[in-house]
Amino acid sequence: MLSGQNVSEVLKSMPANTIRRIEVITDPGARYDAEGIGGIINIITARNVFQGYQGSVGANVSTFGGYGANTFITAKTGKLGLTGNLGYNRNMRPWSTNENTNKNLINEVFHREINDGKSKNHGHFISGRLEASYDIDTLNLLSLGVNLWNGMSENESKRWTEMFDDRDELQFGYRRDGEGGYDYGSTGINLDYQRSTRKKDENFTFSYRYSNSPDGNSSRSFVREMTEGVPPYVRLNQKFNNNARTTEHTGQIDYINPITPAHTIETGLKYILRLNVSSVQQEEIGANGNWQPIQPRPYTNEFEHTNNIYAAYAGYAYRSQKIGVRVGIRAEGTVQNVKFKLDESKNFKPDNYFNPVPSVTFSYQLKPAQQIRVGYNMRIFRPSIWYLNPYVDDTNPYNISYGNPGLDPERSHGVNINYSLFTSKFTLNASANYTYVNNSIQNYMYIKPEDPDVRRSTYDNIGSNHRAGLFLTAGWTPNRTLRFNLNGGVNYADMRSAELDISNSGFTGNSNISAQITLPKDFRINANAMIYSGFIMLQGSQNGYYFYNFSVNKDFFERKMTVSLSCSNPFNKYLKFTYFISDERTFSTKSISHQQMREARISVSYRFGNLTESIRRVQRSITNDDVLGGGDGGGAGM
Repeated sequence: MLSGQNVSEVLKSMPANTIRRIEVITDPGARYDAEGIGGIINIITARNVFQGYQGSVGANVSTFGGYGANTFITAKTGKLGLTGNLGYNRNMRPWSTNENTNKNLINEVFHREINDGKSKNHGHFISGRLEASYDIDTLNLLSLGVNLWNGMSENESKRWTEMFDDRDELQFGYRRDGEGGYDYGSTGINLDYQRSTRKKDENFTFSYRYSNSPDGNSSRSFVREMTEGVPPYVRLNQKFNNNARTTEHTGQIDYINPITPAHTIETGLKYILRLNVSSVQQEEIGANGNWQPIQPRPYTNEFEHTNNIYAAYAGYAYRSQKIGVRVGIRAEGTVQNVKFKLDESKNFKPDNYFNPVPSVTFSYQLKPAQQIRVGYNMRIFRPSIWYLNPYVDDTNPYNISYGNPGLDPERSHGVNINYSLFTSKFTLNASANYTYVNNSIQNYMYIKPEDPDVRRSTYDNIGSNHRAGLFLTAGWTPNRTLRFNLNGGVNYADMRSAELDISNSGFTGNSNISAQITLPKDFRINANAMIYSGFIMLQGSQNGYYFYNFSVNKDFFERKMTVSLSCSNPFNKYLKFTYFISDERTFSTKSISHQQMREARISVSYRFGNLTESIRRVQRSITNDDVLGGGDGGGAGM
């Protein structure tokens, strides 16, 4: 299951023939707990494979200079089943331009800062999974999985900075060249043991999971040119390495019992030991021309945040010919601890918390192909190291940023109503939902009156967030040669902060429209268009944009080989992105960037092998996605 950041990278790296179907769970029950977002992407891979082997290989290359390759294989021999896939992508993004204007409304001398420059980035992403299932006997199953999902993004920038006073007179200027990068992803091991009974579908599952998720970054910057008047605290040459990561150990027990064909109960226990750590090294070039440590800040170096999360859940499901009911309750508690190893006087224990988390879903079968569903659930979002890390980034001493180790988890309440229709030519899934968070984690910026030179950016539980949305997914296949798909939605968001005495509200939305034409000789033509309205934040907003893609596919060798040629944004070389944030009293920021988006790509894939017997898999396993990370949400379940 997936949610949160970099989901698109995972999907790109998975060969299409490994995916059986993709489910979007909009109202998960008690098993999917308080940990998580309002929706979970459940990717069902090719599990009913057969005795023998089957696989595929593929490769792609783009006009930006990027390239990639992937392979998939599954095999069954006797009681042992093996499934593995491995993908690698090298991403290249050419130079983009950026102009950023920061206004300090309470500072007459350092009143307006302009940063004008360009940047480019490249990186690599590798993903893979190896899963082994062993049928001990008809009632006992053992499964071991190793997951790899890691990436590195590197960037290079050249930027000219100018500072003006409130009379628009230049105070100073300098050019700074920089390079840096950041890590993301996760590496994990899952071990599952399933004990079934003679009763159909009744089983116990005992699971353990270990994961390590890097979230660090590093940079080096050099001042190449400068005018007179540059303050001495603008460091000319500096570098830092922020080694941040999250490790988890999770144990879980699940039990499911279909009492009768109409009644099912389930229950379980779960424990997570989560450790968020960061270690920062900062250096500058001293008077002797050598790199030397910057005086460490005890509040930012050698940081450790520990979560001990324990939970139990119980659920009941009823299903008749037309009516379905699912109710559940989850009890969840967390014990926290924060340490600063270089200054133990800063250590503290955040408030521990315990929550009963209810969920309920009611469904009614209107007709054999029509269903309506109504649900309520509560969710908990825990801040990741991205939000907690107290490291102070002061590369630009007039605009600094840092995390907040004292953040509390968000608590969200959501109501969802869903209607679905399935026919031979038409599918429709429409939903409306409402969510409310009264202690929303918000990124905000501020200037202290006693220190008017510096604008600070951090996070805190200072907002209430109301969101109401309508979402639609539809597919139409009028004949064998045509297929149309539409999915999208619109949201109305209302965000308020009594602490900052500010609010923001408005509509946001997105849509994705695609069409496919199947031609003779195994040719297919695809067109896809995506429209984004932008988004709003507590203190600002970003503009909307659009993206479109065309591709031509051809199958060879009895459809074992597929060659695809695609082009993105062929009629628009650049896309413009505008970002604005302000508190209307002390500061405002406006950023405009132009990014190259016109790209062509060719890919080739080949499928081989034959399968003759199915591989059994455990029905329950561990998924931890309760973490809010990188400005994006997570959602999790047992």
